[in-house]
Amino acid sequence: MKLSRIAWALVLLTGLVLSMKSLREPDLWWMLRTGEWIGANWSVPKTDVFSYTQEGAGWLNVKWLFEWLLYVVSSVAGAEGVMLMQAGATLGILSLLRGRFRLLMERLTGAGVTQRQELIFALWAFVGLLLLDFRIIGRPEMVSHLFAAAYLYIFAHWEKHKNPRTLYALPVLQALWANLHEGFGVGMVFLGIWAVGEGLQWLRNRQKTGEKAPMLQILVALGAILAVCLHPWGFSMLMHPINIYGQLRENQFTTELLGFSHPEYWQWEAYGNVACIGIALLSLISWWRKGASIMGAGTWLIGGAVVYLSFTAYRNIPFAVLWYLPVVASGAVLLFEAKVGKWASDKLLMLKVGVVGLLLYAAIVSNTWYSLVREGRDSYGLQVLNSHNPVGAAQFVRENGLQKQRAYADYLTSSYLLWALQPDFKTYIDLRDLDVFADSFFQTFAATTIIPDAFNKEDSAYNFGYAVVFRPQFPNLHQHLLRSDNYDLVFADAVAVVYAKNSSENAELIRQKGFKANNKKDIFSPIKPSETSHSLAYGITKLFNPFFANKTLSAIWQDLLAGEFYQGLGEYELATARAAAAMKHKSPENWRAHELMGNIYNAQIAMQTDPAAQQSIAAAAEGEYQKAIKQNPRAVNSLLGKGLVAYQMQRYGEAVKLFQEVLRLDSGNFGAIRYSAYAYKIRYFNQGGAREHLDQWLYFTQKMDAQNPNNPFIMLDLGLAYCHLNDCERSRQYLTKITDFPQFSPDEQTAMRNCLQKCK
Repeated sequence: MKLSRIAWALVLLTGLVLSMKSLREPDLWWMLRTGEWIGANWSVPKTDVFSYTQEGAGWLNVKWLFEWLLYVVSSVAGAEGVMLMQAGATLGILSLLRGRFRLLMERLTGAGVTQRQELIFALWAFVGLLLLDFRIIGRPEMVSHLFAAAYLYIFAHWEKHKNPRTLYALPVLQALWANLHEGFGVGMVFLGIWAVGEGLQWLRNRQKTGEKAPMLQILVALGAILAVCLHPWGFSMLMHPINIYGQLRENQFTTELLGFSHPEYWQWEAYGNVACIGIALLSLISWWRKGASIMGAGTWLIGGAVVYLSFTAYRNIPFAVLWYLPVVASGAVLLFEAKVGKWASDKLLMLKVGVVGLLLYAAIVSNTWYSLVREGRDSYGLQVLNSHNPVGAAQFVRENGLQKQRAYADYLTSSYLLWALQPDFKTYIDLRDLDVFADSFFQTFAATTIIPDAFNKEDSAYNFGYAVVFRPQFPNLHQHLLRSDNYDLVFADAVAVVYAKNSSENAELIRQKGFKANNKKDIFSPIKPSETSHSLAYGITKLFNPFFANKTLSAIWQDLLAGEFYQGLGEYELATARAAAAMKHKSPENWRAHELMGNIYNAQIAMQTDPAAQQSIAAAAEGEYQKAIKQNPRAVNSLLGKGLVAYQMQRYGEAVKLFQEVLRLDSGNFGAIRYSAYAYKIRYFNQGGAREHLDQWLYFTQKMDAQNPNNPFIMLDLGLAYCHLNDCERSRQYLTKITDFPQFSPDEQTAMRNCLQKCK
């Protein structure tokens, strides 16, 4: 067997196991439920059928075909089958990238592709897989990545062979794309750019070559763009990409939509993208004289477009990878063969490919890769993660007959409940986002999670029977529901919390399981081991790792998360008991128990009215943080906690030094940035108005604004800082935008009025 075939098999194997991730994405469940609805009704829903807040409202469901395919696959392999779909997409992408690399090499060298060149591409394919890994997650965007790679391959094939039949696939692919994923607009842009490039290339070369005008290319591109109308929503699909773009601009709820100007964009994949773009430019320079004929003008223009696209949002990085990976690999071939090729045999190259491939394979199936690089966000194995999906809450609701009552559930829990509690359950809000729910409704939902009166108003309108709330988020809502006379906590685990309304229907449930009704007894439930829902999925997982076992949440983490939950509710005795229990576990994570205990003490400092008691509890908090730091010198949150203790005890200079240490370890840590700004602000006003403190106040407030733009409180501090710098133009720029904001304190309103008066 040729060495290149062995190398390629290792690449495909790596792509396969990299795709076999555990299910953690909350989007999956509403899509699976929709696919089931389509399968049962043999029609595509055009109005909302899943929520009670938008029931009957128009629903332009672009990816209905993906949802139906998901339903078909899940009926054979369980919900985990979505990752088998992902595996197919990943292998398809790799094959298309390899095919495009071969076309480039044939045009570069004027000969066939050698075994050595294939081995070099295999090494770069591993790099590409690692850069793509963060979006190999079983979402329907896999379709957009696959089709984008297919378009680039078709363009490259046309540029080499000029075979019209190659282009005829484009209208078919574009019609399918429009029914599979919202990203079909990328295909329309690719087609438009490519057609323009073909036209520009013809204008440039027509006198030299006498070529005919590229009417075929233009007509195929136009036909493919019009093919998006082959959709249940018809001609409205032509303009839908513009609507999607508008939705993305409005819906900035997740970090994946943040662009290069935001600190959270700069994950390691972003740095890797920049590095590879630089290498791609060097590769292009290395064959610049041939470059104009090796890639058509349209492909060059698409390259510029996808590089730009990769900087507009973190999740768009894969589109750039798909374009430049064959280019980088071809440049590496030229450099390798020209500089060091004569000293390296094919067998030595194969040894490198084999070592890299086997190490990656072992790291992935053992979860070492995910632990070290992905911070445990993903894990190998086809299973539904109970630690990420509200499986326990859904089971509790079903067992206690709550699902027939109207539920308030946030968008992070509702999609799974919609699927697990069908057909009775309908959502208040879910992850269909702006396709169904107006932006104003999102704002209403956001208010319910922060402002008690906003929740009470919605409760009065819809008469919720119970509420399911994502445990790690929405602390204000958790506190409100626990303190409310209308609700009692009846279930909690690491993922979701259930609050039952005090009603006649729920009286017996609350009597038996109510947290307040039972004198605040610890009711935090352990997470059961995750499960693989279908034997086929389990068998495939075991095939690639015979030692695979369904994931469990360790005992220490059960205690840590329970303690964190009770601390957030202000139930410090229960939180302390759980932290103490966590300390007893012999685990590398034991330092987190001390960090949790420090947080519990820290939260109580401001509650102390006696200075001696305050000093005592602050010392206890610092002692616990120090124990955590001793065990883990990079315990960022413990360092931040120590800084917050010093801040509360008005030791601002010490606090700032600790915050600086936090930022050395984690440059984007919002808490350290925020309290650095506050500390310098206090020092400026209370310690003589030193210019150094004013400059630092402004500097850290600007960093806050970069991470959390349009926040009225941050804008107020920016306006005040510029006012004290006598920069009235910039001060007015911020303050005039927030004069009507109702939640400023009297002192803040006075300070704002004084600055506006000064800067008339």
